[in-house]
Amino acid sequence: MATEEGAETPLEGIAGDCMEIALTVEVPQYGEFGLKVRRSPDGAEETAISYDASVGVLRIDASRSSLSDDVWTPFPVVGAVDSQKHVRVQEALFELDPGEPLQLRIFLDHSILEVFANYLQCVTHRVYPTRADSLGVTVFSDSVSPRQTRRYVG
Repeated sequence: MATEEGAETPLEGIAGDCMEIALTVEVPQYGEFGLKVRRSPDGAEETAISYDASVGVLRIDASRSSLSDDVWTPFPVVGAVDSQKHVRVQEALFELDPGEPLQLRIFLDHSILEVFANYLQCVTHRVYPTRADSLGVTVFSDSVSPRQTRRYVG
């Protein structure tokens, strides 16, 4: 799996709205690495899953997951009575030790997305793409190319 700095690479032969991905990569100590799932061919719809080593964050960015204005992702606001806000990006603190590989387990079941990192952190989100062709999977990195050590897609 080679990605040029700032580029996306499609995972050929891997597409769908229901899959499990297990991926182990050695990522740089800076920059962001990730995958995009439920991606339309033109990128108009996509959900980004990323690890940002610069700030130690595991993230799901669903801000481009749907072309519909009717999609609203309620998330309870802690400490507020009967209050919710629309959340398009879920983030969780997660830091790798120097030299530790990133192990991602990703479960996609139509609109449900669950991401587990190194058996220590989990981030989930609901996504509602409108296009029937939003089935692609790509990898990306904004720094040097990560080195893949293992991949499973089922």
